[in-house]
Amino acid sequence: MIKKALLTAGLCLTALSAAAESVDGQIYARYDATGSQTGSTVDHIRFAVGADGIVKIDILSWESDPITDAPTDVNGDGEIAFLDTYLYLFRDDGSLDSSDYIAHNDDSDGTYADGSIWRTDSYLELNLTAGNYLLAIGAYDLGMDEAIQRENRDVFYPIRCDIAGPDCTSTANASGHGDYRVSFSSNVSLAEDGKLPEPAGLGLLGFGLAGFALWRRKKA
Repeated sequence: MIKKALLTAGLCLTALSAAAESVDGQIYARYDATGSQTGSTVDHIRFAVGADGIVKIDILSWESDPITDAPTDVNGDGEIAFLDTYLYLFRDDGSLDSSDYIAHNDDSDGTYADGSIWRTDSYLELNLTAGNYLLAIGAYDLGMDEAIQRENRDVFYPIRCDIAGPDCTSTANASGHGDYRVSFSSNVSLAEDGKLPEPAGLGLLGFGLAGFALWRRKKA
């Protein structure tokens, strides 16, 4: 489990920005000393809700067209590196455990206001009371314990495709990272981007040694 000291470290939420917009981030593959993937990172983002009300959290990541499977640079960064996102929302009381759990989401139909092109991008919309919260962002299939410990043991994502290729089915490979963008509704506030640094014990062994992989997981 993550030590309490690590969870309480970071920026204080007493001095908050007026409104949150979006945060760009990357999920990184983890490798052992031989270059075999052992999992991927999990990002933690702290935010505050100033008054009771509906909060919307929208993820943009998937860069493969759902009909043609064509690589599509949805975030405009010149590469096709993405993941099937998975979200967990917790209350942020400074000592994260399963009792803080509020909600989670894997796929969500129809949440394309942020530029998403397929349901593999996650979304949450729920009524929250004023207070502090923590959002965990990782790749499918992320368990709650993995979200808390920031150690996703699934080894499929992230993936990348050839931006010039005809489709992701033929050009998909394992990737060292996958990009995401999380957008919050205007009643959410963060100190800077709200992201907590990764605990020191979770280093990326063998970074850059990922081998090629086939498009193994059938999209739902």
